[in-house]
Amino acid sequence: MEESFEQEVERTVAVLKAGKTILYPTDTIWGVGCDATNNKACLRVYAVKQRPLNKSLIILVDSVERLQDYVVSVPAIAYDLIKGAKSPLSIIYPESKNLAKAVSDDKSICIRVVDNELQGSHSSPREAHHLDLGQPYRTTFIDDFQRHLR
Repeated sequence: MEESFEQEVERTVAVLKAGKTILYPTDTIWGVGCDATNNKACLRVYAVKQRPLNKSLIILVDSVERLQDYVVSVPAIAYDLIKGAKSPLSIIYPESKNLAKAVSDDKSICIRVVDNELQGSHSSPREAHHLDLGQPYRTTFIDDFQRHLR
């Protein structure tokens, strides 16, 4: 029996809360995500992506109000830029708070405010990265990712 969208979201949120990583579709390719407050989960994303630890992760939050939870000082212009953006906008802030240490080695943080049900149903920010593995590896089939996630 196929899961409803709501059931799938609930199951995915449980996976994130358990410190696991997820794969999810983006507008172009598959993304790798985890709970950005969980250091072990963030380290797993680095391992899966074969990403150097000195390359910070990108964080997704569900509202501009949530920026205050993860950024020490949000400049007023950031709110104006986000409100006026016609397409996804990522902003780098100089100092983060309440995130896993592995997210950034210098405390700066790149955050994108997104509008989707999965992010809104999960209380922690989600780390987001496209699966790249440093090679021209692209696929649209989830089964192709299994060897990279083991």
